[in-house]
Amino acid sequence: AIEFSQNILKGGEVKELSRDLYETPLGRIIGQVHNSYIIVQTLEGIQILDQHALAERVIYERLASSAYTPKIQQLLWGIGFHLTISELETLESFQEDFASMWFELNILSQGNIIIEAVPDFVKKENIEKIFKKILWDISEIGSQGLEEVRHKVWAFAACRSAVKFWDPLSIFEMSRLLKDASLDYSTTCPHGRPVVYDINLEDLQKKYER
Repeated sequence: AIEFSQNILKGGEVKELSRDLYETPLGRIIGQVHNSYIIVQTLEGIQILDQHALAERVIYERLASSAYTPKIQQLLWGIGFHLTISELETLESFQEDFASMWFELNILSQGNIIIEAVPDFVKKENIEKIFKKILWDISEIGSQGLEEVRHKVWAFAACRSAVKFWDPLSIFEMSRLLKDASLDYSTTCPHGRPVVYDINLEDLQKKYER
């Protein structure tokens, strides 16, 4: 997960880091707490950043960017699984749309399919789950909502690929994450959960009766 996240966060390029790794566009890094939150000092006070939600947002923005074109990863043996009748009907109706989302597949007999290639942002262990989720979304939204389906897929892939709670991060990893996050900054993750909690210095001083 971390390796994938770093590749996406870098956008495939090696960017020069500031000499002071603690200084970032979002503030000065104080450190990581409970392997889950990054504490940053700002001009107004401090911010507590949810590392998973922040990394999720960065990856999602990269995937959703019009400049991003995923690579196709061929699966050496293919991944096969069974579909229900309704799932199979949805797949047969929208097979061309799956091709436009960079999935290569074959429909076999008795409701079985085999996935032969997927876009590179889909992790192999999540293929069946992601594929069936796409089928469900399409059946619920219909052909007019395929762009919405794509964004749901990107949000799901970003969530599964981002650094997690309890992942210890080095100062290099925190610095990279915050610098990349500043390019596509949002106060929520793709699912709408908050990324940051602000503590104003004035409020903090009042808390200590200053």
